[in-house]
This record gives sequence, C-alpha cells and structure tokens, in this order.
Amino acid sequence: MGGDGGNSSKAPYATTYDPYSVYIVQVEGSADYSLAASRKYNQVHYVWAGPHSREDFAVFYNVPGHTKPFGASATQLDKLLGGGVPMLK
Repeated sequence: MGGDGGNSSKAPYATTYDPYSVYIVQVEGSADYSLAASRKYNQVHYVWAGPHSREDFAVFYNVPGHTKPFGASATQLDKLLGGGVPMLK
C-alpha cells in the first residue's frame, strides 16, 4: 500500500488489511472457522478490524514510536508514514 519497506524490513511501510483466519479442527476431520478465535489471534499478533480483508484500512509497520503493527484508515497513509515515503504500486 505504501512505504519503502516490506516483510523483514526495518523501514516504515503499510499494507492492506488482511486478517488471519483461525479454524478449529475437529477429531472427525471437519475444520470450522471461528470468528472468536480469529479475533483473539489477530488482536494478539496482528490487528483486528473485522473478519474480512479491506483496502480502506491499512496496517502500519515499523512506524517510529510504535513497537507493534497498528491499523488506521488508509486515508492517513501519508501522515503516518511521514509524507515523503513513496507509494508502492
């Protein structure tokens, strides 16, 4: 979405919101999506802004003053990345 970074980068960058989905696997072999477990996992390890991917919501990484990824409206991209960070295509 924006910035000059990527996976394993130390530079600030942002990606579109794409939450992890958690499935509970039953002994009989079925796997069922769990909204509650998905919410909890994302709140601990990522960001939670609902169960569906969103392009209007960005996840920011390596932003000074933030030790963990955080989410914000994509309209705040330039402001949160410092304004001078090039957009990725």
